[in-house]
Amino acid sequence: NDDVVIPFPNTAHFSPTLPASATIKSLRINSGAILNGGAGTTLTLAGDSGWRNSGIFNPGTSTIIFSGIGATIGGTTNFYNVTVTTGAILTALAGNIMRIAGAITNNGELDAKTNPNNTIEYNGGNQALINPNGGIGGYCHLTLSGSGSKTLPAIPLDLCGNFIISGTSSFTAYATITIAGDLITEAGASFDAGSFNHYLSGNFSNNGTFTAATSNFIFNGTSMQYINTSNGTSTTFYNLNMDKSGNKVVLSVNTSVSNILSLSNGASDLNGYTLTINNGLTSAIVRTNGYIISENTSNSSK
Repeated sequence: NDDVVIPFPNTAHFSPTLPASATIKSLRINSGAILNGGAGTTLTLAGDSGWRNSGIFNPGTSTIIFSGIGATIGGTTNFYNVTVTTGAILTALAGNIMRIAGAITNNGELDAKTNPNNTIEYNGGNQALINPNGGIGGYCHLTLSGSGSKTLPAIPLDLCGNFIISGTSSFTAYATITIAGDLITEAGASFDAGSFNHYLSGNFSNNGTFTAATSNFIFNGTSMQYINTSNGTSTTFYNLNMDKSGNKVVLSVNTSVSNILSLSNGASDLNGYTLTINNGLTSAIVRTNGYIISENTSNSSK
């Protein structure tokens, strides 16, 4: 039950490997130092100081277990498996980046949002994601990378930062998602929005495959928001609701709506692009206080 430090020596380089099973209070990997996880090993951190990594952790197929009631994690670390035990509380510190290639098991509390600019990234193959339950719940920044299907529980998800889907990973929404930052689907990745309301305060960037299904996207940020792409591919929403209390939504790509466009509040700037409503019913556009800025004063060209 010691506090363990992996140093970067001035002489011969030393990179230890975890034993088959060990329990310590805390672990610090200094800058330049290397710790290897090994195959099938387990390391339990039972103290409140938790994990600090300024060096390199090669996870192998190890499992890192947090059992302290006030444990914290800081630095940038690639993990394989991570477990938070019953009664334990693990808090991600500001700027922490936690990558998980295997599985995460949360039987206690994981606070991934209280401290700013921390990221949890699932970078393996098929992975079951969790919805962090500590603090105010949810994630700050969430990245889905690697490959395969990423699956979240069917409960609402809240992010205080960005949601990025990358690599060749695929994600299907099974509940409402609220994103305070940007939603980015990168080339090669896919996002199926399901049949839920999704609230976005940042930009919508679709560079991969976006399936609107029967979802409703509500743009409700107070800053300028953009609908864009890096490859010029048009984006199609099912329901789209512009509900801006300040600034405006700006198109940076041709955009379509399959069902209903709601102009609830604020301006929607076409910015020289085309907004197409693929619904011939008179109910296809619902206006409350919102409006469209076209490239001419009559709005007749859009």
